[in-house]
Amino acid sequence: MDVEAQRELVLDRMGRNDIDLAADRLIDTAQRGVGCDREAPLADRVRGLVDGMRSALREADMTDRAAALDTVLLDKLRALPAEA
Repeated sequence: MDVEAQRELVLDRMGRNDIDLAADRLIDTAQRGVGCDREAPLADRVRGLVDGMRSALREADMTDRAAALDTVLLDKLRALPAEA
């Protein structure tokens, strides 16, 4: 699945207020290196994907959910094992 399809899926999940699943999808996308620098640390890859989502979330009037997504992503990234 390309980055645009991933973005649409995340937006759909955000629209349904399923922030946890949206965060999981973004992390999965970053882990596979879709739409980001595969050599960068995972947190940087996720950050790059989220930065690209923010304008779409604002346009969809989901700024409050974007803030919640940031919080959920931070918690999920902290829970992941350190990269080797």
